[in-house]
Amino acid sequence: MGRKEVDKCADKHIRITDVSLCEKIDDILRLPNYKSFNKVINDALWYGLDELHRKLFGDKKANEEPPQENAANVNGENMKELKLLLREIILNETLNKQMLSALYRAKSMELRGMAISGKLFEDGRMCETPEYLAETELRELSKLSEEVMV
Repeated sequence: MGRKEVDKCADKHIRITDVSLCEKIDDILRLPNYKSFNKVINDALWYGLDELHRKLFGDKKANEEPPQENAANVNGENMKELKLLLREIILNETLNKQMLSALYRAKSMELRGMAISGKLFEDGRMCETPEYLAETELRELSKLSEEVMV
């Protein structure tokens, strides 16, 4: 077979003929954890060799497609629960945004030497989005609504 045994591992050489595979290897080699071609190939074998072996030698799991969720299977009960959960998420995000905005405004006032009233917090009169973020928020919400319409 012509291989040299090195500490119970085989020293082998490979030729890669698919340019797209070479490009993927080059991308991985740019990552800080991958300083050597050898590490890339060994990790690729570790992640994929078992799957190839199962496919070639008839293991049932290799022939099965992974189960996929079907969006069409959402029934009325599930849809109702999804809507309630989304509303809860939106409510929590809104409350978080208001609290953070109030804290931002208080810190801003403090840094400018202004007096901060606890009554403003209690009345919710400091919870508007800071001006420099309001424009960004509106722009991004507009983009989201355009994406939903498409």
